[in-house]
Amino acid sequence: MKILFLSPSKTDSCSFYRAGGVAPGLERMMNGTTISVLQWDQIIMSWQTILNYDLIMLQRPFLPEHLQVCEYVKNAGVPLWLDYDDNLLAVPPENPRHELYNAQVREYIKKMLTLADVVSVPTEELKREFSAHNQNVTVIPNAFNDYIFKNSRNRLLSPQRSPTILWRGSDTHIFDLMTVIDEVSALAAEYKQWQFMFMGFFPWFIKQNENNNIFRLPGIDVLFYFKNGYAMRPYAMYTPLSDNPFNRAKSNIAWIEGSYFGAVSIVPDWEEWQKPGALTFKTPAEFREVMTVVLSGKLDTAAHVGKSWEYIQDCLMLSKVNVKRLELINRLV
Repeated sequence: MKILFLSPSKTDSCSFYRAGGVAPGLERMMNGTTISVLQWDQIIMSWQTILNYDLIMLQRPFLPEHLQVCEYVKNAGVPLWLDYDDNLLAVPPENPRHELYNAQVREYIKKMLTLADVVSVPTEELKREFSAHNQNVTVIPNAFNDYIFKNSRNRLLSPQRSPTILWRGSDTHIFDLMTVIDEVSALAAEYKQWQFMFMGFFPWFIKQNENNNIFRLPGIDVLFYFKNGYAMRPYAMYTPLSDNPFNRAKSNIAWIEGSYFGAVSIVPDWEEWQKPGALTFKTPAEFREVMTVVLSGKLDTAAHVGKSWEYIQDCLMLSKVNVKRLELINRLV
């Protein structure tokens, strides 16, 4: 069997969790099967190309040319599988990518959803949203890649943690950070012995203080991100999200990553994030309360991280989650 995964960027973090990063392990589970992972600009779609594959998966398609490929694949009688990791039908105005997913693009996405034989998504909320356009939407959660990080399967958490509070993300999270930036600024000023680290995007609007304990690390390749995050040994990692349909559909990869780093996770009190060991909050005031408890040292954070990692080992290792992809493929071909 020959399968093609088409990705907007096969080396970015989205592909790491949904296409390029999952394909090698999945291929090993399927004797005699090859999975090719290509970017849109690496291939010329034609009848000869399409008929060379038994199944074609498009990751995060949204452009008119993507729609044309979907129509071509359907006309050729090749099973069509779409995968979305975000609710691209509800990108909010405050998100810098809002104009990219404009009204016309949203119509393209809806048409592609109706054409697909199956649509895979990482969360139940995203399944509910996309089921209005396709009745065969299946949840395949984002997972920790234990094919790459093999030592993680029986990882022993180092008891020594650095006094680092970590946030990671891109400029798409500007407004999300704004929802708690006053609280973070105040905490950084109050707890001078702690380092407040921003990895990726740095909020220029944060209030600096005389403690000089607010730092930035640039965004890096995904493999080095995992390596450096683990080596950093952060004490806690927080993920503020403004409450809107786009964010409600997001997956809990920040919790997965933070747990691997050994950090207790401070996350929204939403269905997707209500996981063992996670500390949840509903309002900025609750966020500050939870952070204060963590920073005061009154909480056994190692116990919380242990619960999180135990759950991830049991349920969210990629070697286990890929079974869902295998079942999906077997239903299609």
